[in-house]
Amino acid sequence: MNLFRFHKSRTIFLVFAFTLVVNFYIYFSHRTDDNHSSTHLDISLHHHRGSLKRITLRDENKDKNQYQLNAFKNSTTVNNCACYGHLKNKSIAILEGKWPDQPRYLTIGIPTVKRASADYLFKTLTSLINNLNGKDQKMVNIIVFLADFDPLYKLKRVQELKKTYQPWLESGLVQIIQAPRWYYPKLRNLKRNYNDSPDRVFWRSKQCIDYAFLFEYSATLSQYYMQLEDDVVTFHGYFDIIRDYIHRQRHKNWSSIHFSTLGYIGKLYRSSDIVELGRFFYMFYDEHPVDYLINFYSNLKMLPSNLVYLPSLFQHIGIKSSLKGKSQPLKDIQFALARVYNSNNPPAKVTTTLQSYGGTEPEFAYGKTVTYYWCKQPRAKDTITIIFHSPIKLKRVAVLTGDKARRRDCLHTAELQVSSTYYLQQCISWNKIGDFKRNGNVDIDVTNLNQSPFKNPIRCVRIYIPNKYRNWVILREIAIWSEAIE
Repeated sequence: MNLFRFHKSRTIFLVFAFTLVVNFYIYFSHRTDDNHSSTHLDISLHHHRGSLKRITLRDENKDKNQYQLNAFKNSTTVNNCACYGHLKNKSIAILEGKWPDQPRYLTIGIPTVKRASADYLFKTLTSLINNLNGKDQKMVNIIVFLADFDPLYKLKRVQELKKTYQPWLESGLVQIIQAPRWYYPKLRNLKRNYNDSPDRVFWRSKQCIDYAFLFEYSATLSQYYMQLEDDVVTFHGYFDIIRDYIHRQRHKNWSSIHFSTLGYIGKLYRSSDIVELGRFFYMFYDEHPVDYLINFYSNLKMLPSNLVYLPSLFQHIGIKSSLKGKSQPLKDIQFALARVYNSNNPPAKVTTTLQSYGGTEPEFAYGKTVTYYWCKQPRAKDTITIIFHSPIKLKRVAVLTGDKARRRDCLHTAELQVSSTYYLQQCISWNKIGDFKRNGNVDIDVTNLNQSPFKNPIRCVRIYIPNKYRNWVILREIAIWSEAIE
């Protein structure tokens, strides 16, 4: 019994000693970090009749020491995580814009830093704003995070953004923020994992902290959070597509939804999940790049698979990377192309016997939004059927398949059929009106046809695939022109 008490006491002492050592290490590592200088130049925005007046030099010794004392008292983590979770007063981060009165539906976070010879941020913001209607703007936050350490550059950037986006800053759609300097741990003289250069280690390590800060700041702003880069564009209706897709996945177990296949673009999370993910980034910022950390985090947490929405809603337009000397002219080959035809597409239900891929559905090709349907290898006698809510007077039908990136994913042998007979919730008595061409497209002007099927109003249009395919198929667009029946 005495031996048991001895071992128990020794264990308690060792745990206490280890905790004490860790806390002292946290405290002194922050005191000696050259990134936490006692006095530094920071942006203080003094508002006088809505204008920026000056940059002030302020001593942050008192605030920083108080913060370090709180971190020393409260921290139960390793040194890298001492600052994360201490952004209690988020208003100190706001440079322009305002905190919303109530949580919104979606927050879009955009970290941005100075690039040597390029600037894509204004194109990105303009694309995001112009492709939101007035009602949707009240459901979205766009957070522009100026992540540079240079206060003069940040001041200049704020003035430029304010000049261009003043109405949206006032409405609350757009916020411009910065991170307090004390938020960043040591960024120089870190381990050179992956044999990266010191500059690259600094760049990717700082990127992890940037993302962590943006996650912590945005966690309570909305129901969902989506990460973008500062060099992308989108198209009209992207918010409606995102909201509709989330709603349709409400019964599925998912950890994130990818609305782009490139990098950290268009990655959407539940806002309730991003604080913990940000903490993980902060803890291991000096070990791995952020894209590696995401995979490690998902594996450690045994998270469900990510959902991927196709086609991509965001296209990468940048060439010059934020890492000096690096070019990255990547394009998302899954990015949705603009619709070719200006058809009226009467209300209809779209069904198929094909095996869908990537969460796409056949009505995507028929709807008015810029998207498409992607399916696995068609089997013999597979079909895609458009069943109109009420009979129509058909004028023209056009179908486009395949795309520039995947020219083989097209319907090079298929038939276009129509039916006027609707019986027991399905169309019967089909009549062929045309064949698909070798390029995977078909365009039939019904007014030039003198066939009996068109003597009666049309109830269904069908794509019929007589033979088995080896390749997959992308159905880009189904366009139908019709007239009202008198």
